[in-house]
Amino acid sequence: MLIYKSGSTGETLELSGKNIKAHLRTSDLYDYEWEVEARRLGLETRVTAFAKKQAEHTLVTDFIGNKQERKEAANRLFEITERDIIEKKAGKLYLGDYYKECYIISGKNKGIQKRSNVVQMEMGIYAENPFWIKEKFLSYSIFEGTENGFLEFPFDFPFEFSGQKKGIATLNNDHYVEADFKLTIYGPVVNPIIYIGDHPYKINTTVEENEYLVIDSEKNTVKRTLKNGTVVNEYNNRSFENSVFRLIPPGIHNVLWDGGFGWDILMKQKRSEPKW
Repeated sequence: MLIYKSGSTGETLELSGKNIKAHLRTSDLYDYEWEVEARRLGLETRVTAFAKKQAEHTLVTDFIGNKQERKEAANRLFEITERDIIEKKAGKLYLGDYYKECYIISGKNKGIQKRSNVVQMEMGIYAENPFWIKEKFLSYSIFEGTENGFLEFPFDFPFEFSGQKKGIATLNNDHYVEADFKLTIYGPVVNPIIYIGDHPYKINTTVEENEYLVIDSEKNTVKRTLKNGTVVNEYNNRSFENSVFRLIPPGIHNVLWDGGFGWDILMKQKRSEPKW
């Protein structure tokens, strides 16, 4: 199923539904390309890096139904995607569990197909970020138990896992490469620190009750939102000893924190093509 979700309004349009049907089998949505950077060393050529440029796709879409239904479907698709362009808020094109952030930047009217009584449009898609993304959300609550921990770790922690203050869990990045993430910490908490595997994610600040702090590895930002909605930049209060933007490696990791605050994480698992 192919769905477009507007970046400006949040509206969704099914592009494989009753009145709009995209030609997925003949589209190039599964096409991808890595750019190769190489240099000559004597008689040999050595690859030095791979890079991705912005992606462009073409999607042929049928508008189906009587004349009025076709007009309404075509107008709605145009107005939603045009608004995203004007407001510079990329929409999301969902294909199964994956989406690509993109704009529909062109439309070529191919006219009515008399045999099938449909109007056909060839649309141009532009994606600044060329990857297809699957999001995985995990939530970790305040610990309220009293059992002693049973896991052993080959390193020390700056807090004690005892009494009401203990958080021991796991995190599974079930992807074949490391993942970008948004990590949200909910107050109240002072100088929160979370270990994912043996790597600490620490911010030297106070998050009050009804406030929350977000570490965004993709945007390279640390921001705290106050009760009244004011956003405070906490970038300079991040740990400089261990990067709080370190991506989440693939696999299952032990997770530890003092258990006195809740937090969640949204991982962004990226692929050059959506999963078949």
